[in-house]
Amino acid sequence: MSITADQRSGPLTGIRVIDFTHALAGPYATMLLGDLGAEIVKIEHPKRGDGTRHMGRPITDDGLTDYYLSLNRNKLSVGLHLKSEEGIAVAKELIRSADVVIHNFRPGVMERLGLGYDDLVADSPDLVYACVSGFGETGPLSSRGANDITLQAMAGLMSTTGEIGGSPLRIGISLVDITTGLYVFSGVLAALYNRERTGEGQRVHVSMLKSAVSLLANYVPGVLGHDDTITTAGRGHAQLVPYQAFEAGDGQYVIVGAFTQTFWEDFCRAIDRADLLDDLRFATNAKRLESRDVLVPILETEMRRRDREEWLSLLAEADVPCAPVLSVGDALRHPQTSVTDGVVHLENGEDSVWMSGLPIEMSRTPGNPMGFPPRLGADGPAVLEALRATTPSPR
Repeated sequence: MSITADQRSGPLTGIRVIDFTHALAGPYATMLLGDLGAEIVKIEHPKRGDGTRHMGRPITDDGLTDYYLSLNRNKLSVGLHLKSEEGIAVAKELIRSADVVIHNFRPGVMERLGLGYDDLVADSPDLVYACVSGFGETGPLSSRGANDITLQAMAGLMSTTGEIGGSPLRIGISLVDITTGLYVFSGVLAALYNRERTGEGQRVHVSMLKSAVSLLANYVPGVLGHDDTITTAGRGHAQLVPYQAFEAGDGQYVIVGAFTQTFWEDFCRAIDRADLLDDLRFATNAKRLESRDVLVPILETEMRRRDREEWLSLLAEADVPCAPVLSVGDALRHPQTSVTDGVVHLENGEDSVWMSGLPIEMSRTPGNPMGFPPRLGADGPAVLEALRATTPSPR
């Protein structure tokens, strides 16, 4: 189900994006742009396509995978050989019709193809050109390939994840990829806004390493300024106590996020341990961090006195941040997820797929996740026919 121009809606309607991205970070950014109304023309190798077409589990009868489907709604697929003169010529023709170009090839690849920003800006001075790198465009690692797990490791994220004293663990979602995609999305929007004011495009660059390091924001001052050491904290937090999962009496887990002094005080009263408020060892968060080994076992004993649902009710009534630890399936099926369109259902003939929804809600120009992810190259003839039937206005 390709999306026609009159079906598009959202604040970016009329914006055309030529999407050279693959894997997760880049396609996530372009998917969001498409959700907000932009036309996304996805450029893929005509035979292999985006690698995510072969990652994960096949969902449709013709083999589209869950991984690919989750990232490529609202897009048109055009197959191009970028190592051929004809493919490069078509790519340049498409770019001349576009507002935005996005790619996540390694630094130097697009330049060698003649598709770098400097190659294009003379003909398209208002072009927004966004690129994603693994480790940045300078430095000893700039030419190295990267993915989510390598960046979780390099940025120190894995060293903060896991049981106390245990081995480092990968965060269970592709957090670096998603974060990078969000920064690309934000950078493109900022560049488009600036273009509205000045008429000028610009180059936007986001590195996965820098994106991953940004997730360490609250740790940076202490580590670099005071030589603090951040280690694994298991179900807890390296800087806050209590801010963790507790096992309830029925074996289920309850999250308690008492990250302010007021929440701490309310929590103690909710569990009938107001006496803890008079203990100087626990008087402030800094003191509670110092006395974590004493305090946490006390709280664990108290939390085992009631079942999970009892605690959730009592803590919510006391306005203490709390939540059940849900499985992925339970989280996706939760009524709150449904009522807020956290997941959406797309259909295309006999094929259908559940996907995460668009988190951005807008009162006047809402986005609309609607187009089923494309088959490889399915839109090439129509896109090129429409391109050659119109003469792009001079930039």
